Amino acid sequence: MKADNVYLKWLSLVVIGISLFIFYRAFTFEFLNYDDPLILTRNRTVVGYDFKSIFTKLVAADYVPLTLASFALEYHFFGENPSVFHSVNIFLHIINCILVVFLFYRFSEKNFFLTVFGALIFATCPLHVESVAWITERKDVLYGMFFLLSLISYLRYLDGKRSNYFMSLVFFALSLLSKSMAVTLPIVLFLLDFLKNRKLKIIEKIPFIVMAVWLALIQLGVRAQTMKEPPSFKPLLAMENVLRSLIFYTSKFIWPNNLTAFYESEFVKNSVFEKFMALIFVGVLVFAAKKFEPKNRRCIYFGLLFFLICISPVLQIVPYGNGFIYGDRYFYIPGIGLIFALGVLVNSLVAEKSRSLRPVIYVLPFIILYGVISHQRTNIWANSEILWKDVINKYPESNYALNSLGHHYMSSGQIERAIDLYENQKLKDPHQVIYINLGNAYLDTFQPSEAIRAFQKAATKGPPFADAYVGLGNAYSQSGNRSMALIEYEKSLKIKPKCSECYYNLGLLFKKSGDFRQAKTYFEKSYAINPYDEAVLGQINDIKKFLMNASK
Repeated sequence: MKADNVYLKWLSLVVIGISLFIFYRAFTFEFLNYDDPLILTRNRTVVGYDFKSIFTKLVAADYVPLTLASFALEYHFFGENPSVFHSVNIFLHIINCILVVFLFYRFSEKNFFLTVFGALIFATCPLHVESVAWITERKDVLYGMFFLLSLISYLRYLDGKRSNYFMSLVFFALSLLSKSMAVTLPIVLFLLDFLKNRKLKIIEKIPFIVMAVWLALIQLGVRAQTMKEPPSFKPLLAMENVLRSLIFYTSKFIWPNNLTAFYESEFVKNSVFEKFMALIFVGVLVFAAKKFEPKNRRCIYFGLLFFLICISPVLQIVPYGNGFIYGDRYFYIPGIGLIFALGVLVNSLVAEKSRSLRPVIYVLPFIILYGVISHQRTNIWANSEILWKDVINKYPESNYALNSLGHHYMSSGQIERAIDLYENQKLKDPHQVIYINLGNAYLDTFQPSEAIRAFQKAATKGPPFADAYVGLGNAYSQSGNRSMALIEYEKSLKIKPKCSECYYNLGLLFKKSGDFRQAKTYFEKSYAINPYDEAVLGQINDIKKFLMNASK
């Protein structure tokens, strides 16, 4: 047992070193305009250290209070310092790598090769880079840590240490509060009964099931509220989504080529090569399992089922809204199942009769390749410009990526670059938002006629969009055409009666013309809709002072 502990300690040090090698550059990375403002830097509950709202309100149609609480604590003590947030992500990932060492040691019943193989593949897997290098995906590394701790505690409970049952339950609750993908853990506990060749115990799983159902109902309710139409189950579509997703994740695991931060399902097609790789991989595992002795067969089936169960929440069996159904981050915990199944296969072929670590040499080249790819992939997350250029390079027709890169240029003061990007990028079907941002860029450079052209395209493209008419109002106002500006603002209010920005701009328009009382009325309407807007409050106070002085 002492020798085993020495092995495990040395292996833990190795995965720590590998993780630092892969992610050391992330310590200097910036915040991204990819959900970081929404979740963190502009999230009032986080920035304002409002723990009551963190645990009672949703953000981005998701309930992740523990993740938000961790952000709030870091922001409170260290401010808007991205290095701190990146450091915590890396630290949590290192903990998870160590936990995987002990998890595989227990999964494999103290098989050293399987433990080393699993830990090294998990530490170097390129699909894990997104979960670590992207601050917003703190959700993955945090829920993953508690998920792994819950599994390890439950395994200790199965070994006869009864007090660990309560610890497993507590860790599961913390995992659920970090990310809703943790809801699959109760089914994984049944899989552990199968792995250990133990009679299924339903009663001891009931507390886990109750907590999982509670969070699942919250999440499904939130998703349903954010959709224009209620979700519906369509068998053929569900089957297509499941097959496409399984092929996607399996093929990316085998050959992590063409990875990117943002996959639009419209452009992600399973190539013949990817289908072939996925089919061969799963086929070999299933065929080998049938030929192996019962213990190894059970391990392979366990690994495949672990992956399938843990990835199921994002397979779009019941579509819940957006067209972006793939993401490297979703593989973070589910991938453990594929790693374990592959490890059992490799172990049976090259290392089953050996307790030495010499067979690791056979797989070392693949682990080194994984590590190099991950090391290079990490730099893609350095800043918003590098990130979105990488996405556009792989998916040139992505409206979302183009818009995000242009938004980065605008927010960083590179207005001309934003205009050049929006005007010259070749898209089959540019989205309304791109024309709106183009119009705003022209407004920022005081080119109202060009702004009007861009906003008119936005207004005539797709369904009525209030922002397009607000933009037209702003452009006409900048050009001095007050009557047309009023008409466009009225159009926006018909589409969106509670448009704070529209009322604010109407206030500016009347203030500019000298009608301060009417301006004040519009500013107050804007403030009633958005009481957090300090610019509106400042305008109201300025007008009040002016009116008081005028009355003296």
